[in-house]
Amino acid sequence: MVGYSQLSVETIIERAGVSRSLFYRLYDNRADCFARAYAREADSLVARLVAGCRSAADWKRGLDTALAELAAFAVDSPLLANAVVAQARLGEGSVMDKRAEVLATLTAATDEARRHSDFSPPPIAAPFVVGAIEGALASALLSGKPEEFIEGLPALRYIALATFFGPEQAKADLDLDR
Repeated sequence: MVGYSQLSVETIIERAGVSRSLFYRLYDNRADCFARAYAREADSLVARLVAGCRSAADWKRGLDTALAELAAFAVDSPLLANAVVAQARLGEGSVMDKRAEVLATLTAATDEARRHSDFSPPPIAAPFVVGAIEGALASALLSGKPEEFIEGLPALRYIALATFFGPEQAKADLDLDR
C-alpha cells in the first residue's frame, strides 16, 4: 500500500489510466487531487455515520450502528478507509481543515449522549470518544489489519458507554448484549 507521503502524480495517473495533461487540467497538484478526493469520501462517510445514528432507536444503538459502519468501511474498502482515516492525518491545508470539520461533526453527534445521561460526563467526553475510535481505526488500517478494529469494538463500545453513562451502566449494557 502506498501512503500519502509516497504517493506521486505518476502513481495517480497510472492507477487512474489518464494522461499527465488531463491530470493537470483537473488538479493543481498531488495535494489538490488528494484534498478533493478526501473531501468527497469524508463527506460520504460522515453522512452514512450520522444517518445511521439518527435512524437508531437511541444513542447507544446509534453508536453500535456507527461502529458497524466504520468496521464495514475498514474491511470492505481498506485502501479508501486508510486514505480517509489514517492518511488524512498527513494532509495539509484544506485536508486538515476538512478533517477538523469531520471531527467536529462527529464530535457533535457523539456529544448528544450527554443529554441522555445521568452520569454528568464532562464536555471533553465527546472529543475523547471520537479520538479513541479514530485512533483505533487508524492504527488497524496503518498496520494493514482492519480486522483488528473489529476485534476491538467491544472495548471501544465499553469506553464510549463508560465515558457517557458510567462504568456500571456500560458493564450492564455489555452484559445485556451477550
